[in-house]
Amino acid sequence: MVTYLDLINAMVRRETAILGREKVGKIVAKAGLSIGEDGKVAVPKGMEKQKLEELARSFYEECGDITLIGCRILVNRLAREGNLKLPDILKF
Repeated sequence: MVTYLDLINAMVRRETAILGREKVGKIVAKAGLSIGEDGKVAVPKGMEKQKLEELARSFYEECGDITLIGCRILVNRLAREGNLKLPDILKF
């Protein structure tokens, strides 16, 4: 079953492949998160949906519309699989 944490990690993997680990690391930190040595993001329990929204907002502020659209496409598909409600910034 897909979780909000899965959506966060999928966004980070996608953007790391495009923008690089250093830039994405800064954006993730701006959202109050960090990337572990294993490449996964740790999120405080119960804050996953909020942090997903903050991360999307950080990607938008740092990289613009195209990056956000790519994230939307990715997470909308995954969210349907897990029957998850997305924050407004990630909805089409």
